[in-house]
Amino acid sequence: MTPAPDGTIEIAHDVILVGSVSGYSPNGTLFAFTARPADGTTGPDVYVWRTTEREARPVTSDHGSLFSAWIGERLLVSRVADGRPMTVKVDPATGEEQAVRAAPMWRPTVSADGRILGVHADFIMDGGAYTSLGIATTILFESSLSYIGLGVQPPTPSWGQMISEGQPYYLSAPHLVIYPGLAIMITVLAFNLVGDGLRDAFDPQQRRR
Repeated sequence: MTPAPDGTIEIAHDVILVGSVSGYSPNGTLFAFTARPADGTTGPDVYVWRTTEREARPVTSDHGSLFSAWIGERLLVSRVADGRPMTVKVDPATGEEQAVRAAPMWRPTVSADGRILGVHADFIMDGGAYTSLGIATTILFESSLSYIGLGVQPPTPSWGQMISEGQPYYLSAPHLVIYPGLAIMITVLAFNLVGDGLRDAFDPQQRRR
């Protein structure tokens, strides 16, 4: 393990790095990264380099894994199994794997040539639900500001502004108030239902509760 003139050390040969996540274990003795053969014969695997050894070695052999993070002294690895993204914990010493039921953060999954295929279902579930709720909240907030005259200004239309301008005529022309109010209610309800639907679709246990 002879350092190059610029001080770097070559720990892997004839491979191409995949992804942008790599790092040392908490105790600093292991370094993990994702790479695939330079000739493109197989997909990416997770490699581990022990600081006392000459070269890194692969700890996965499915040719479709991506290093995500260290969890204690174990690797957090993402992959596609049976067409579905999944995350496993891998013992770098033995290669023993343990399935992770739910990943708390974004986990990319990659194809054999290193392309990102998608993200862990938890990200889709949480991101979709929070996005839907955020849109619904934003609509309510903007409508409230427009109702009191602090939102968008004419001639830009706003449901809150429509309700405010139609309020003096609610007895003679109630549709001026009812229709914008219904539009707000239906839109907010729709985005909330979309969030609930995403949660149920990607987490069947939530649906059974």
